[in-house]
Amino acid sequence: MTASVHLYSHDYANVHRGVHTLSVRSTDKFEGARTKVKDFINAASEKEIIFVKGATEAINLVAQTYGKAISSRVMKLSLPPWSIIPILCLANSV
Repeated sequence: MTASVHLYSHDYANVHRGVHTLSVRSTDKFEGARTKVKDFINAASEKEIIFVKGATEAINLVAQTYGKAISSRVMKLSLPPWSIIPILCLANSV
């Protein structure tokens, strides 16, 4: 909690959006957190760490990424990305 209060009162700026001191400081802290997560989960690279705002964004990101990987074999459907995965899994198992 103390770190959050300090961030919002002293260091807060858009990450990766500016060259001024606060933005650079925020970007460095953001990328530092990415490195800590990489080390904690033993990922091969920081590029494997993606921060999202919430569960819905994470699910949609996974669904869209998976869907793009095999979309050449399946027609585009007017469905939410997360609902296509079971259809694609069934199509691949047949």
